[in-house]
Amino acid sequence: MGLFGKKDEIDIILDKQTFSSGDTITGKVVLHLNKPKKAKALNVYLFAIDTSNGMYIGNPVINPTMNEGLGGPGIGYNQSQMKIYNFKLTLDGEKEYGTEQKEYLFELKIPMANSGSSQQGGFAGNTEKALSMLSGMNSAVISWYLKADLEEHLGIGVSKKIQLSVG
Repeated sequence: MGLFGKKDEIDIILDKQTFSSGDTITGKVVLHLNKPKKAKALNVYLFAIDTSNGMYIGNPVINPTMNEGLGGPGIGYNQSQMKIYNFKLTLDGEKEYGTEQKEYLFELKIPMANSGSSQQGGFAGNTEKALSMLSGMNSAVISWYLKADLEEHLGIGVSKKIQLSVG
């Protein structure tokens, strides 16, 4: 309950909870609105985020404001995230969405995994693999998400995101 009454919500209900590469996700989006809303579309997205952990070797600047110059070789750790897959499915178009609970069925296919884990080749790719193996760190983790949103004219009105278990 919100401060002034019932809060708008979107629910995502799936037929199963665990998936593999190449599987089809079947489910439904359930829309609960407090009052009618004009919106552009009701969408569902399947996307994947690649979180890469890695080490770097370089010569960092020790204290540039004191003009102390470059220090010796530095070793550090960094993490980056990149959206590597994004698919949008429009479940319903522009209209006024009413207050009655409505269910929208959907099917989305998870793409097949690539056989190669690294897109980089040559010296840079091999160095990254070697450092990853030596450090014992996982160089990349792929996280899959499903998101549903009611796209209003001034942005996203109500949305929900869930993480999928894809192995």
